[in-house]
Amino acid sequence: MSSISSQEKVKQDVSTVQVQNYEEEYEEFKTLNKKYQGDVLGKLLRRIDFRLVPVFALLYLMSFLDRGNVGNAKVAGLTTTIPMTDGQYNTALSLFFVFYIVFEIPSQMMLKKFRPKWYISCLTFSWGLVMSLTCLIHSYRGFMAARSVLGITESGLFPAAGYTLSTWYSRSEMASRVAIFFCAASIAGAFSGILAYGISFMDGLAGMEGWRWIFLIEGLMTIVLGLLGPLIILDSTDYCGKWLSDEEKRFLILRQRYTETGPVPPAEHFNWKYVKMAFTDWQMIFQIGIYITHGALGYSISFTLPVIIKSLEFTTYESYLIPVPIYIAACVFTYLNSWWGDRRRSRFLHIVVPFTVAIIGVIICFATAGKKHVAGVNLFGLILIVFSSYSPVPTSVSWMANNVVGYKKVIAMGMLMGVGNCSGLIGSNIYLTSQSPKYQTGYGVSLGIAVMGIICAIILKIVYARENKERDLLTAEDVARNWDDKKLGDAADRSPYFRYII
Repeated sequence: MSSISSQEKVKQDVSTVQVQNYEEEYEEFKTLNKKYQGDVLGKLLRRIDFRLVPVFALLYLMSFLDRGNVGNAKVAGLTTTIPMTDGQYNTALSLFFVFYIVFEIPSQMMLKKFRPKWYISCLTFSWGLVMSLTCLIHSYRGFMAARSVLGITESGLFPAAGYTLSTWYSRSEMASRVAIFFCAASIAGAFSGILAYGISFMDGLAGMEGWRWIFLIEGLMTIVLGLLGPLIILDSTDYCGKWLSDEEKRFLILRQRYTETGPVPPAEHFNWKYVKMAFTDWQMIFQIGIYITHGALGYSISFTLPVIIKSLEFTTYESYLIPVPIYIAACVFTYLNSWWGDRRRSRFLHIVVPFTVAIIGVIICFATAGKKHVAGVNLFGLILIVFSSYSPVPTSVSWMANNVVGYKKVIAMGMLMGVGNCSGLIGSNIYLTSQSPKYQTGYGVSLGIAVMGIICAIILKIVYARENKERDLLTAEDVARNWDDKKLGDAADRSPYFRYII
């Protein structure tokens, strides 16, 4: 009995020390939080921005460039050298997303075992190697294999980058940073056209077709970036070097633990219960619905925009160059939408408004498709679709990252982008060359999923507001009576101290 009592006493002592540490940390956080406000916080964030955001933007630019250049390769003669039907071409594009989806969550879990700069660098080098070797394919099976392996190697970047950014920034700072990072996707669309235009003049050089040069040169660029990765990719605050003071590092760590969760930080160690919490969380269905909406719109238009423009009787070179200003303008619009959402500490309207614009764009395209005398109006509709497919993405990713905490966030972000990237399976199969120039399936499906995205956003807004209101009504006595420290640490976003961003 004495030995049992002694063990219980030790457990109680450990528990007491742990609670005291939480209390001490929480008081330390409040002290530091008072200091790091206004200009002091602004200067710290600008230093982080300079080191963190441009690198991830460059990585994502190359990722999106490498997965999306297949549209330019098709215009440059890919399907002439390697004959394939619409169905075969779309199937190969779909394979990218099948493997991307399957490996997304495992890749996200691997991120917690390896330092970001090493893991992300290996991913970058790997998909660059796959892309450059794609220039060697001579059969449809080779094309399918190349797209499959590209999906595996690219699967970890976006969730890894999104999660890493969320460990440095607060919830109200997140969307505008993700916007800069994601603007690289729209810049990739512009850069891809310019690059394809330049590379097209290499057609026949060294006995290689133009589309082979597109894959080779863009792949080699990515390989170089992967080799530089360990030198330029920023790790977590624990490994960020001496450019931050110990106090600054401490503040950044503590504000991640306590800003939204009160005096008890969320658990950060792996446990299968967090996997279960993520998979059974009601909000995941609707967050994924939103992600599928902008994903399907974005992928479908990025894969086929040069082809659609060419169907409007523009030349091949014009098909490369016309998207350039469209994507640049989409980049600006994406950043402004996300920046304003951070300023307003709001997400809902900055998703619903772009989806509404998408509906307008699709209706315009549907009404004018195949009518040569109004090709300019049709192009205007395409511009609206491009704008509205890119601009809500940072807000969508931030909305998910904002509303989950702890290890659950790792799983939730992997789920969002893994299951959400089923949108690629939709986007790569709805614009059929056989339906050119009307593309009735493409425009019809785009209209339906835009409506679905708006419905998902409305449901999230209603339920988030209800949950926040219920937690606002809880008293300190209610929390003390029903929540001990273990429950609070395991609760993640279900903590009574947590409030959803709407």
